[in-house]
Amino acid sequence: MTTKRLTSSRRGAKGFTLIELMVTVALVAILASIAMPSYQAYARRGQLADAFTTLADMRVKMEQWYQDNRYYGTASNTATCPQPSGYDRVPRQHQVLSPSIAAPVR
Repeated sequence: MTTKRLTSSRRGAKGFTLIELMVTVALVAILASIAMPSYQAYARRGQLADAFTTLADMRVKMEQWYQDNRYYGTASNTATCPQPSGYDRVPRQHQVLSPSIAAPVR
């Protein structure tokens, strides 16, 4: 009689048990931990290709500037070198800070 009662009460229950949900969450977490580094490497390769294209474009512009003006310009003359669209701001982690080499004022 107890088996009949258990099967009849179990027959009406619908849904997932807590253990089944926890196993599913653990599997999704494992798959995400494997997929995230792969996606980051994929995104990095795309950024590298974009960077090479931008650098090649800037090289051509510098060569054109040199052909027109017969000098490459100075670091203080950056207003005349056009920036490509979308690359106006360098992310903080990629900025290079250099010390000033100016002579001391007496």
